[in-house]
Amino acid sequence: DERPTRDVDHESDIYDLDVIHSFLGTNEDAINDVLYTFLRDTKTNMGLLREGLNIEDYEHVNQVAHRMLPMFRQLQVDNCVPILETMELAKKVTLNINALRNLHEKLDRNVTVLIAALATRLATSPSYSD
Repeated sequence: DERPTRDVDHESDIYDLDVIHSFLGTNEDAINDVLYTFLRDTKTNMGLLREGLNIEDYEHVNQVAHRMLPMFRQLQVDNCVPILETMELAKKVTLNINALRNLHEKLDRNVTVLIAALATRLATSPSYSD
């Protein structure tokens, strides 16, 4: 088998920790702290996106998506980044509210899978202490 070996952090097709490792090396505690913060912030931001959509506030949706993008890019969450990029730039004249809501539903499904994958990684981490 000529395929390169991959460590546990790279097994996921949902996210990739290469960028995080480039900043933090192999410090599992620091990586876990970043992931816990990401999970907390993502849950909060998904609620804020929902609120913005409920009142059809495109500027609010743009701002929240903009805030979410850097970490999703760092984690290379390829099924969420393009959606967030579209939401970041969405305007009433270019994307009607139903299309924006459909994007949010797709994002919500993808984020749910991502959260489960990260929660599994954190629960099985050697430094897990909760």
